[in-house]
Amino acid sequence: FSTFPWMYLLSGVFRDGEIAFISYVCINLFISVNTIMSTSILYFLGQIARRNPELIQEIFRKLCNAFLIFPQFNFGNGMMVLARTNIEVQILSGYGIDAYKNPFSTDGLGWMFVSSFIQGCFFFILRLVLNKSLMRKVRHLILGRKTVPQVAPEQEDEDVSTEHLRVASGAAGSDLLQINQLTKVYQHLNKKVHAVKRLSVGIPAGECFGLLGVNGAGKTTTFKMLTGDVSPTDGSARIMDGDGRLVDIMDCRYKGINIGYCPQVDALDDLLTGEEHLYFYGRIRGISKREISGVVNYLLKRLELNYYRNIVTDGYSCGTRRKLSTALALIGHPQILLLDEPSSGMDPRTKRHLWKIISEEVRGKCAVVLTSHSMEECEALCSRLAIMVKGHFQCLGSLQHIKNRFGTGFTVKMYLAEPTCDAEAITTFMQHRFPSTYLKDQHSAMVEYHVPNAPGGVADIFNQLETNKNALCIKHFSVSQTTLDEVFINFAMENIGTDTESSHSEEDGDDDGLDSIKAVQT
Repeated sequence: FSTFPWMYLLSGVFRDGEIAFISYVCINLFISVNTIMSTSILYFLGQIARRNPELIQEIFRKLCNAFLIFPQFNFGNGMMVLARTNIEVQILSGYGIDAYKNPFSTDGLGWMFVSSFIQGCFFFILRLVLNKSLMRKVRHLILGRKTVPQVAPEQEDEDVSTEHLRVASGAAGSDLLQINQLTKVYQHLNKKVHAVKRLSVGIPAGECFGLLGVNGAGKTTTFKMLTGDVSPTDGSARIMDGDGRLVDIMDCRYKGINIGYCPQVDALDDLLTGEEHLYFYGRIRGISKREISGVVNYLLKRLELNYYRNIVTDGYSCGTRRKLSTALALIGHPQILLLDEPSSGMDPRTKRHLWKIISEEVRGKCAVVLTSHSMEECEALCSRLAIMVKGHFQCLGSLQHIKNRFGTGFTVKMYLAEPTCDAEAITTFMQHRFPSTYLKDQHSAMVEYHVPNAPGGVADIFNQLETNKNALCIKHFSVSQTTLDEVFINFAMENIGTDTESSHSEEDGDDDGLDSIKAVQT
């Protein structure tokens, strides 16, 4: 009773279960061995000492009282007290002396029980106080929910602002998933880290919404808030239930709303087979024993996992593990499907089969939120998407709309006859024929240019390059509209440039501060 609460309280410090287990064992052994050994030595010294035994016994009693704060000592010392008392009673009973003592008295184990009970209650209450979910409910009950300001932040893209106002005004009231100014701030020592900054979007039933962003942009944190794994610092995410009522995302598990989640890291047990995983998660979902076999067989066939049904997942390839994780997310026909890079590690054929399954779920009026680093996957599945940079949306809209807004111009890729050919001559030629053209990339015999404006369109670019192909040592070339990959790279490069400028400004600020300090000193 007194040990488990403090161990549970300490569990938040560890991220790995094995390290936590080893640490707990070491802590318990260290405290118990050192406290019991020290008090036992003092006890026996007090019994056999010829000089000042009262002093040693007094130190023993004070040390025992001090060690009452440790549950490990209370348990070990209590066993030793019972053993010593039992030996004394048996020896004295041989001489006709009744030396029985109540083991629960204060002279026996009484204070140890009292101390353990107080510690157990204290740590249990402290665990409840530190429980974020409980504290949030109490705060909402007493103070009410925070009202999120409906004014769009400055320097926000117009499409992002329009979507924010649509959600805030209630125009997205029929959407299945409604996210309103969702924010997550992590406290790291004295520094606050804004992982997610006021995201607002409404996703109706039958839509696949793509969430793109570089690593560390806040996509996984957003998913953790949508699954209820992490509570938002501000804002709300609500789901419409079957009766048309909006339910907070943190209360969905108690309202019977089914959310399917395929995490970025597979949550699979290496000792279970694929079939056992589906049975286990199906029963957790509440599927009855009568129906579970049919559901498992259907998902194994649908995800092409019949061959692996009796093989433990430790022997699965990366792509097969992703298929099983997707199958687990599809259990129970979820209303919301959250897929965090579901096709990573899959071969092209399996990837397209997965896309077909996701498309079928979308046609079945399921709202899908998809994160991926594959632009091809987003183009195949997503009707709308957003590019996330440093915790907030940089753009939002349909695929063609984003291309038209942020992908103006053309991409010209050329392969030179030899790597030693003069690329500068080609750059000069392109900038002369098409002003504002710039070199985007160069690798060995490949050069890539971005042409922001071509008055004659694609035909003019083809004509100029075909005419001067031999003079410029061009083996072959291609001209295409700016792709989603390039739009994404542009946003990522802007993010890197912004970070560099901010670091330089901070360094300049530090230099100015040092100069001002020197000026004051002089």
